[in-house]
Amino acid sequence: MKLLILGSEKKSRTDMELIEAGYEKFNSVKYIPYSELTLNIDTNVTYEKINTTSFDAVLPRIPRDRSLLGYLFLRKLNSYSLIGSRAFLLTSDRFLMMSLLREKGMRVPNMYFLDSVKDVENIISGGMKFPLCLRIPGEKGIAIAGNKKEAKSVIGALKTFKKPVYAESFVSEPYIEAFVIGRKVAASIRKKPEKKDDIFHGHGKAKPIKLNEKTRKIVLNAANILKTDFALVRLTQKSQKIITVNLMPDLLKPSKITGINLSAALIDYIAENVSMERETGSSIERFLKATGKKFRKIILYENIKQK
Repeated sequence: MKLLILGSEKKSRTDMELIEAGYEKFNSVKYIPYSELTLNIDTNVTYEKINTTSFDAVLPRIPRDRSLLGYLFLRKLNSYSLIGSRAFLLTSDRFLMMSLLREKGMRVPNMYFLDSVKDVENIISGGMKFPLCLRIPGEKGIAIAGNKKEAKSVIGALKTFKKPVYAESFVSEPYIEAFVIGRKVAASIRKKPEKKDDIFHGHGKAKPIKLNEKTRKIVLNAANILKTDFALVRLTQKSQKIITVNLMPDLLKPSKITGINLSAALIDYIAENVSMERETGSSIERFLKATGKKFRKIILYENIKQK
């Protein structure tokens, strides 16, 4: 079996651990930087002289700002991937992702799409309360505004980037990070924020936690809505609001906290599914070979009868 890991030019420690785990389950493991791929508008994806369609499985380690590449690459391949191509589109923009989750009945922070400083008045009259978390699409940094004056000032500054601003209700409470692999929560951690914006960056005092059935279902449902069998789902512990869904999480720190080797668990799941697909394909092929002659005789007999 052959595994392709698609990642950044500079391998992270998680990437290196995944490569190492990959050699335990696959005959061949190839790491390709996504920046070196060539895609054309038809069907070809090339990297040097390697046929990227020859791999049994693909593990995309693609950040949110390269979501379009992830979508285009995966939709051109027939290889197994536990992250669906559509997952990259659905998680590419925070407002889009949160809107979709809300439409499907999930609890998320209240959010507004602002295109001018004047919009601040509208969201306040609409019931939005301070403090507000403000950010621009595609950027990791956030700003917290404690009142209307601060909000106008921050939005005015952010608008110099010539992009809309996302405003969302500020949340600061203990939260959960759950790692979905397949249809199971492989590991989960409770974190207590020590700073105001810790929940948005995944920081805080951490300890392993076992999820109750309700929380587990929320986490798995979020991953299912976003068309992925692998994700980090972050949600508040008390209010059960989803804060973010990450398709490319760090796996080393969570593994140390929980005592669960998430890289190995991820590779194991991929290998099991590739093996199942192979067995299914072989079974169908054997069935067709065994019954092919019989079907041909029936077709020949029917043709003779018709004549």
